[in-house]
Amino acid sequence: MKPRMSLSFKQATVAAALKRPSGVGLEPFARERGLGYSTLQRWLRLAREGKLRSPDARLTREKRPGDWTTEEKWQAVLDCAGKDEAARAAYCRARGLFPHHLEQWKQELMNKSKADDPARRDEVRALKEENRQLKRELARKDKALAEAAALITLKKKLATLWVEDEEK
Repeated sequence: MKPRMSLSFKQATVAAALKRPSGVGLEPFARERGLGYSTLQRWLRLAREGKLRSPDARLTREKRPGDWTTEEKWQAVLDCAGKDEAARAAYCRARGLFPHHLEQWKQELMNKSKADDPARRDEVRALKEENRQLKRELARKDKALAEAAALITLKKKLATLWVEDEEK
């Protein structure tokens, strides 16, 4: 396992690399300090981007779309409302998103707000109860219809038998 370098060591190394004599290349400089060339390049890039100042440089990356809070999602959707496709794409690039995230969030937030409405919940409850009653009534009528059909069939058979008895 590679040893982890402290932030102060990284900052001191970057400062020394920037102040190194003009005849010394970056690769020999890194080797002299026991670092990999690509590691030193990454530290220099982070320093240029201003990310080497934070306590943990890995946490300075943009948040993933799944890490956004509901309020941040609402704000992003509102910020992009009315923008054309190019402006929306630029907004998304700046925040590490894709435009489809905004559409997905908009749908989720709209559905969530509808489901949380107390009047809507009461309406859904009433509709479910009405549906249950209608199903019960339909089942009762189906049974009555089947019974009526059976009685009609028996009546026809009985009439047929009596007609045959009278003919004999």
